[in-house]
Amino acid sequence: ALAESGPSRHDGGMGAGTQEERRRSLHSPADYLALAREPNVAEDHQRMLIGKDLSFVDEALAENPSTSQRSLIEILAKPRATAWSYNRILALIAAHRSASPEVLLRVRDGIVRQLQAGARPYAAGRALAERPEIPIAEVSVLSTVPGGSTRFRRALRETMESRQQRENALEARRG
Repeated sequence: ALAESGPSRHDGGMGAGTQEERRRSLHSPADYLALAREPNVAEDHQRMLIGKDLSFVDEALAENPSTSQRSLIEILAKPRATAWSYNRILALIAAHRSASPEVLLRVRDGIVRQLQAGARPYAAGRALAERPEIPIAEVSVLSTVPGGSTRFRRALRETMESRQQRENALEARRG
């Protein structure tokens, strides 16, 4: 048990103590979720949380801007119980504001696999098409993969065209 000065249940079990105190205060999935949502969650905590096999904790990490590139890659690599769960992870990481081009290309590859398997990672495809960190040519591959509906291909094309217009306008302002 923690000393009286440690975290209390009133603050979600994530008091202001040391990282070791925090680790010892994790007793339930709710505690794991609270830690995954913390700003600036330490990478060793991220890795511990990824190992818990709780999809909602992985989703919280995928939404957390402080999640490291390495942790995002590990979350992407984990097997999922359902196509829906994997599609949600793909969409969250595609929209993650600090995802690197390497991570985004892995998201693209995951979207390709999902389309080929008959799943519908359409939100992830649209989110990826918005990202300037990955070239449009890398995203346009998604429109050629069997499994994507006509509606998905059209939405993808429209998103990429809109992004290209924004990039052209920005370039014109620069010079």
